[in-house]
Amino acid sequence: MAKKNVAILIHSLSNGGAERAVSNLLQNIQDIDKKYLFVYTNKVEYDIKAEIIDLDIKQLNSSKVSIMNIFKKILILFRAVYKLKKYKRKYNIGTTISFLQDPNILNVLSRKNDKIILSARVYRSKAKRTTKDKIYDTLIRLFYNKADLIIAVSEGIKIELMDNYGIKEEKIKVIYNLVEKNKINNLLDDEIEDEFKHIFANPVIINVGRLNHQKGQWHLIRSFSMVKKEVRNAKLVILGRGPYEHNLKELSKKLSLEDDIFFLGFQPNPFKFINKSKIFAFSSLYEGFSNALLESMACGVPVISTDCKTGPRELIVDGSTNEYQYSRIEHGSYGLLTPTFDGKFYSANIPLTNEEKIFADGLISLLTNDSLREYYSKKAGERSDDFSVDNIISQWEKAIY
Repeated sequence: MAKKNVAILIHSLSNGGAERAVSNLLQNIQDIDKKYLFVYTNKVEYDIKAEIIDLDIKQLNSSKVSIMNIFKKILILFRAVYKLKKYKRKYNIGTTISFLQDPNILNVLSRKNDKIILSARVYRSKAKRTTKDKIYDTLIRLFYNKADLIIAVSEGIKIELMDNYGIKEEKIKVIYNLVEKNKINNLLDDEIEDEFKHIFANPVIINVGRLNHQKGQWHLIRSFSMVKKEVRNAKLVILGRGPYEHNLKELSKKLSLEDDIFFLGFQPNPFKFINKSKIFAFSSLYEGFSNALLESMACGVPVISTDCKTGPRELIVDGSTNEYQYSRIEHGSYGLLTPTFDGKFYSANIPLTNEEKIFADGLISLLTNDSLREYYSKKAGERSDDFSVDNIISQWEKAIY
């Protein structure tokens, strides 16, 4: 079969999970002729192997919703469709793969003779329903079935697309994110800065992610307050930035944990911190597929995660059927699962919820049971091998043709 010219369409290639997936795809996919990256605005922060085409349609990124703004967006969208069609013709694109909602809709509308592949990465049903979200819900129902193929990042996303949006099952293929284990292994033993070394002289629980509502770190902090009563020298490290940073720090102070919880911000090499931690704790309220959870498993660190939709169960439980339990700790094949938190931001003086207590129990069991921790350390590393570059990229190459 003759090789194709392939284009990937996304807003930009700045920091983010979808952006990282695009970078991994462009760097590793081989069985194609030429690779192009179509972006709304020429902001590229990842290494890529492709020719970059700046569409200069950054106005579509606007998050404001008003009658006037909607009309402007429709006009901009029509112009963007015309521009993208022109570029698809110019570069003889055989397959166009788009990531995230705006680019997915634009990809369908700008079809020439190319194969249209959409990437669905977010469990939308759990997100807060803004006017903008409701508009996207309608557009997904109208246009996604017109694509040739939709790549869902988890089985849970596939089920949501069928049940909530009426997408035909034959249109959907599940391809998980990959993990570059060799690259991670090369970074594991990097030296931690002197200012942080004293933290890791203690048993550390670590969390990595944007500090926002979705990631639920305030529940983790409240659970940690219970852990401290059992494991007095335990520390909690949180890597990342986001709009909840101030509130999380204030909660830590009000729980008298400001000397035990460390907010280290964005770190270019998070793996050296994960590698020196006892546990990776994942507190999300909803996901599509968690890169942070998978990468921590690739570090060989035991993981505990909420059983949120979607992703964690598929990573942690062998042969997952996507049935969710909510009342106890589940000892999965590759880590611990606990009931999902309710997502309410509780103050320090409110007693722990049942879910927060169960999460704390899981943390305590991993910290205090060496054999359990060693077992899940080994199993986490084994599980990450299923998401190797060769395995995942071969699935993408089959999808492109």
